[in-house]
Amino acid sequence: MNTDFDCIGLADEANTIHLKVIPESLETVIVRDQDVPIFCIDRAEIESTPWDLTIKQILPCIDGFNHVLMIACQAEVDVSLVQLCIQHLLHYGAIKLISVFQYSNVYMATSSVSHLQGDRILANECLRFITKRGRPQPEIREVFALYCALGPGVTVRDWCLRHEPQSLGIDERLFIQFGLMKNLIVRLQKYPVLLSDEPSVDALKQYRELLTGKSSFDEICCQSGLSHQQLDTFVESDPHLVVCWK
Repeated sequence: MNTDFDCIGLADEANTIHLKVIPESLETVIVRDQDVPIFCIDRAEIESTPWDLTIKQILPCIDGFNHVLMIACQAEVDVSLVQLCIQHLLHYGAIKLISVFQYSNVYMATSSVSHLQGDRILANECLRFITKRGRPQPEIREVFALYCALGPGVTVRDWCLRHEPQSLGIDERLFIQFGLMKNLIVRLQKYPVLLSDEPSVDALKQYRELLTGKSSFDEICCQSGLSHQQLDTFVESDPHLVVCWK
């Protein structure tokens, strides 16, 4: 066994066994179908690590936008195995989990956003991450103002139209990714609540058990195959459904 606490044993002429001692995890993170894994260390470093075959199969599908169910479909791997692989990568600090990006999403800044003003290392990392290739980096005060402009009732689409981040050379999708990774912002999600025994919209009747206020739009869309726009239309047209933001 080497200093990294792993070893390779020869089982026979054609097979080898890879063994590694890992510290016991104090907490197992539950990975849901709608969670989106994103690399938080250099991708090349992760891909050069001798992972098992299943992890190697899903790594190309991890891009910070694909959710777990989509990764399972693209990699042609059972979703339960993908969830186990994601847990493994989380344990080693190779990835973090964020929510699905959509222009209809709503976010708000946390108190941690103030660190952009005083932490030069964080500020430089942010500028490198969010600036579009070939464009000059914006001022950190402009980035700070953009994060503070997010809030309840303001969708990403509204925010883009109002502040035009691309005119500053900022990729709005990477802007949101970085904010979630560093806890500078949080997502406000919609949870539909059924106020009667059964929804009046036929398309929602088979998903009645998900309309309790405990399942977000992301979870319901993943399980039903409905788009956010379709689900939003169905919910708004049903007088027996209300939406809780949290």
